Order: sequence, then C-alpha cells, then structure tokens
Amino acid sequence: MTHSTSPGQGWSQTLYLQFADEAAARAVAAQLGVEFPADPSGDFGAGGTIPTGNHNYALVAPVVQWARAPGTDGAEDQGEAEPGYWAMLRLSLAWAGHDAAVAALGPYLRELENPSNVFA
Repeated sequence: MTHSTSPGQGWSQTLYLQFADEAAARAVAAQLGVEFPADPSGDFGAGGTIPTGNHNYALVAPVVQWARAPGTDGAEDQGEAEPGYWAMLRLSLAWAGHDAAVAALGPYLRELENPSNVFA
C-alpha cells in the first residue's frame, strides 16, 4: 500500500485499519496521540461509531468491514463481517508526525478493493 508522504497541504487517502480488538486499537491510538473518546452509549454495537479528530487527523471507529454484505444471499442474510476491530483514519499531510504515524500503523493497514465505509 502506498501513502503520500510529501509535506504539503491536504489530507492522506483513507487508511483502513484492522486491529485484533478495541483494546489494541486504543493502545496504538494512545501511542500516536490520537484522542479516542469512549462510546457515549456505552455499547459500540448499539451506539454506532465515534468520529473524532483535530487538525492532524480524522478518525471514525469502529466501522464494519463486510466480507459479505447483508442481503447478498437474500433478504434474511445478516451478512458476514470481517474479524477484528476496524477503523478509518485520515492524516493531515502537513502534520510533522504524518510519516511516523503511517510507519507505526503499518502492521494494521489493510488495502481494500471495496471498502464498506468511506469518508464523505
């Protein structure tokens, strides 16, 4: 996967990240200085995603990456989610920590042909 590392203005392409679980995602976020607020509903499954960010990053987590989208095999099909805890992240290309963050995220980066989620 290639990521722009040129200093300048604008934002990186969307980085799709797959962690073993929420605790691993939070640990990596803390190392990078990414604020990862608690789910206000107390249940990510019911509460949805947590968008957060500042002038250096934009994060949405958790997101579902579908191996098979719901409804693929008929109206009753619940779909099949990819395992793990997924997040979407974009980084400011002007941020001095951009390259180090991309390098630290390397083990968790996933290149997706058809991502289930995109930044609007």
